[in-house]
Amino acid sequence: MAIRNIRKEGDDILRMKCKDVAEVTDSTRRLIDDMFETMKTTAWDWRLRR
Repeated sequence: MAIRNIRKEGDDILRMKCKDVAEVTDSTRRLIDDMFETMKTTAWDWRLRR
């Protein structure tokens, strides 16, 4: 698993529309695993950022 960069408010990429997920592949699962690993290993408390 890899630690990903966290995009923060004000980053223009967060305004872009994403593509629909037609099929969950191994690549998609790796991305999701990476996202959870990133949340677990950073000081960023995602539960308080609602």
